[in-house]
Amino acid sequence: MLINQSFEIDSCDDVELNIKRTSKLEYRISYDDEKEIKAIVFIIGGYGANAN
Repeated sequence: MLINQSFEIDSCDDVELNIKRTSKLEYRISYDDEKEIKAIVFIIGGYGANAN
């Protein structure tokens, strides 16, 4: 069965830009609980055209 979960964790402040962050960071995981996990893939947004 395909399992989708979403979690929120505290962010950290940006020391270089002197920005205090109050928003949470969200991460999501999806996996099939009936199969063996063979790999973990991380997708990090905010690079390239989305950097602005």
